[in-house]
Amino acid sequence: MRTYTCEICGVSFTAEYRANRPARRFCGHQCSGTARRKHIHPSKYKLVWAPHHPLTTHKAQQLTEHRAILWEKIGPGPHTCHRCGAFVTWVIGGTGTAIGELIVDHINRNKRDNAPNNLAPSCRACNGLNHDTYRNAIQDDEPFLVHAATGHRYRAVKSTCINCGKEFIGQRAKRSKPASKYCSRQCYFTRTQIKK
Repeated sequence: MRTYTCEICGVSFTAEYRANRPARRFCGHQCSGTARRKHIHPSKYKLVWAPHHPLTTHKAQQLTEHRAILWEKIGPGPHTCHRCGAFVTWVIGGTGTAIGELIVDHINRNKRDNAPNNLAPSCRACNGLNHDTYRNAIQDDEPFLVHAATGHRYRAVKSTCINCGKEFIGQRAKRSKPASKYCSRQCYFTRTQIKK
């Protein structure tokens, strides 16, 4: 007989030692079942069994833990994005793609840290700014362009128009797209008419 500690409830229990089998992890069937229902989603988010929660669909019966915790913290109803102040609302079975949908933002960027003070309501654009792909975030003092539909910031460079000589802020060069050379469409079309 050996003494083990249950991974779910933390109770110490004794069980028969079996040489060719893994160590006991749970004190009984109830804790074992709880562990099976609380598993990790492929996106690294913890899932919880919540068949009667307002945010679960009748088919799924599971919910990501961070959504359940933030729901308990702030409740239903429209809320404001913690960064830009836009109004966002909960969506049942939400995927994070609808405009105006409330997305839970992990402030410290750690998907596994579901402490209530680390979770905040966010809009789609602001939540994207906090992801690991945006680690090299654009600062407010450097030049940037804002996408009209999504509100995302894109790096920009100060350039001089090759047609009129005016200084402007244009798109930075990418692999697939060269940097902007003209300050406006009018300068571009004027240049093409002169060439003809």
